Amino acid sequence: MDLQLHFGTDVVGIAEGAVYSDRTWYAVFRPAPDMPQRVRKYVAFCEEWHERLRAERPHSADEFEAWADVYASPGWRAGSADGRVRVVEGPVFIKGEVTWSGLPDVAQDSARGVGFTDS
Repeated sequence: MDLQLHFGTDVVGIAEGAVYSDRTWYAVFRPAPDMPQRVRKYVAFCEEWHERLRAERPHSADEFEAWADVYASPGWRAGSADGRVRVVEGPVFIKGEVTWSGLPDVAQDSARGVGFTDS
């Protein structure tokens, strides 16, 4: 299933082929060309941080604290074409993929108008 990722009212991209297992979502990430600059920089930070992790170069989980306004924001949502919306908690971007914690669905009225839109 494809999900449209939102940060507040902004479309961040598509979580393509999203699957849910053990309270975690996994998908290929297709970024929106006009995602907010702060989110774009966070995605780049995640990619670079995980490259350092894999290469066993210096890295620290504390580095994510500078990005708490992005990854810990309650404004993250993922909407599907059928109108269902999922809460996105702590999205992380790694090698062209995205993963986040959350439940499979939230009630329509708690979604605040977020859904899958053509962009």
